[in-house]
Amino acid sequence: IIALKEKERVLLENLEKTKLEREFILVKTLDEYLDIRKTVEDSIRILKKNDRLPNIAFLLELMRIGKTVPEIHIYIEELQKNYQTFVVDVHFDDAFTSVHSSSNPFGEIKLKTKHKIDYRSGQLELERSVTVEGSSYLSDADVIDGRYIVTTCEESKMLYILDVNGRQLSSLKLRGCPWSIAVLQNQCFCVSLRDPGCICILEMQKNLSITTLKELKMPQNVWGICAVEDKIVASIETQGHGQVFRFYDHEGNYSDEHKIAQGESQCGTLHATTSKCILFTHPSGNSIFSVDPDNSEGATKLYSGNNMKYPIGLTCDPEENIYVACFGSNSILQFNGNGKFLREILHKDLSLQNPYGIRVKGLGDNIKLIVTTMDKLLIYRFNQ
Repeated sequence: IIALKEKERVLLENLEKTKLEREFILVKTLDEYLDIRKTVEDSIRILKKNDRLPNIAFLLELMRIGKTVPEIHIYIEELQKNYQTFVVDVHFDDAFTSVHSSSNPFGEIKLKTKHKIDYRSGQLELERSVTVEGSSYLSDADVIDGRYIVTTCEESKMLYILDVNGRQLSSLKLRGCPWSIAVLQNQCFCVSLRDPGCICILEMQKNLSITTLKELKMPQNVWGICAVEDKIVASIETQGHGQVFRFYDHEGNYSDEHKIAQGESQCGTLHATTSKCILFTHPSGNSIFSVDPDNSEGATKLYSGNNMKYPIGLTCDPEENIYVACFGSNSILQFNGNGKFLREILHKDLSLQNPYGIRVKGLGDNIKLIVTTMDKLLIYRFNQ
């Protein structure tokens, strides 16, 4: 009896030791499992609430979450192996479980190679001529997120959102005559107005409707407008020659004002380069200028000559070549970044009647040249 009691005592001690060891392993495994489960549930909750993620960001987030799912199964198996009778209540989001049932649920990332565009020698081909219903005198156009075209009609005081094919998605009546557009960030953009002088800061909503965030009243009419980093730059109408540039942040707070003697504000447009310079046209002087926004002493004339007849819109391609829409000669001129004339890239095109605004932007899968005219919006592709 004494010997049996001793064996019983040793056995109970061993069992208690084993119990403590197993409990430690179990608690550690359970804690790790709960941490991963919480991470997945938090990620799913974030994804459900955030429907503005770009497609690539959404894909990467799903792939990141997907890697944690096998880890959860591993911990569950560990729990079952250590304590076969232990019941674990596991919950997965139904939608998440269904997409993860396949071997490669979230697809894969592939790099799509594109042919390099030779901007200086490649030819333009008219891809689409868009008639915006009820509009004429389309004064400007720009691209939002590479998927939407925003354009303005001076005569009807309307603003339109179009898809990549030119189909009208939404519109908004403006308080004045729109002239220039500058796209900011997060689907926000601003439009310069005349009669009355004003800058409208607007936002395209998820349902593609347009909301006015802020109106900045000006002492005079506003013509050209562009965005330089975190600043909005506007050209305020002046009497006679010269330019007055006003600077605001993206929320519409005034920061500075520069006056220069070159050019004139009426009918001109502005464009910001990657080198932070501002290009502007002088229509009646048949010239284009460059100005440093941090230097108010004056502007540099880049070009003036017979090739240019009443230039209005201007833009740059990714290699900083300059494109100018000449209202007087129904042509598009191309210059290098220093203002050296390269060629008349568009001329004698029957569709190109009195061009106003111009942009070289990514639209859809490729870089396109977009021009607004008296009654149409023209979309050109760069041939390789």
